[in-house]
Amino acid sequence: MKILRWIYPLSLLATSIFLWTCAHRSAIQSNPNPSFYSKWEAKDYRYPGPIKVTIENKTIQAQNEHLIYTIFQPKTLKTTALVIIGHGFFRNRETIRGLATHIASWGIEVVTLDFHHSRLWNGHHDQNALEMIAVARQFEQRPILYSGFSAGGLSALLAARKDPSAIGFFGLDMVDMNREGFNAAQEKSISMAGLTATPSAWNAHQNGLAVYAASPQSIVFDIKNATHFDFEIPTPISDLNPESKKQILKKEVQSTILGLTTAYLLWRSGAEPGAKNWWMHPTSSGKFKITTLNSPNSPDKTD
Repeated sequence: MKILRWIYPLSLLATSIFLWTCAHRSAIQSNPNPSFYSKWEAKDYRYPGPIKVTIENKTIQAQNEHLIYTIFQPKTLKTTALVIIGHGFFRNRETIRGLATHIASWGIEVVTLDFHHSRLWNGHHDQNALEMIAVARQFEQRPILYSGFSAGGLSALLAARKDPSAIGFFGLDMVDMNREGFNAAQEKSISMAGLTATPSAWNAHQNGLAVYAASPQSIVFDIKNATHFDFEIPTPISDLNPESKKQILKKEVQSTILGLTTAYLLWRSGAEPGAKNWWMHPTSSGKFKITTLNSPNSPDKTD
């Protein structure tokens, strides 16, 4: 009888511990807020880094075109790796200027460029990929991390497939076309990661997810409440002065995008190995995973 008397309270204790563990794990999986990262990493990459950045425009002749590109050069380099970012369809490099400046402020050199095949009448993503590689060749044989927004993400992936100097790819709400990205992901084994927005016509209803799924070495986070064009960051986040709940949410979403993007590039470049903790999510085991993340203080919380 004494043993039976202890069974009930012990079972209640075990149940409470189990429920607390589940709730705690769910909170970690769904909400990348500062406390989530502070468990492992003191640095918060959502904010500008401490390094001064100089910006320089250059022009080269490539693919029978005058190719204009911009270099975002940190005063102090933490790695020899170079990040090259492609803009979206019908856009230009100015739409990602704030993003490039932010990344460079953490000690990694970044380059953006204007594509010449990004119009309705000449949308050749493979040609844009060759332009990215042409820019990479201006920096000798340095390790390259290719990145891009929307259709620029597709061009970046095609460049990573063709360039033996590529060490990784990062997609910013990437959009695939005619399965070009899907085929590229299957053909070359390369570290792949990315972020995606809420499904819409602008991101072809997240058709880029199939590209990540085609690679055994990919991780992708779905940023809840993010729109396709939240990934275009032309000016520093600190310059935004939110005046409405919608603008406040936009700033929070873009801060999340900046933090995760910067952390991945610093990690894969070797600049800051500890930055990998932003991506070592409980549901990410080195194989393709799609995890929905809330930006900090999002009105909708995922359980």
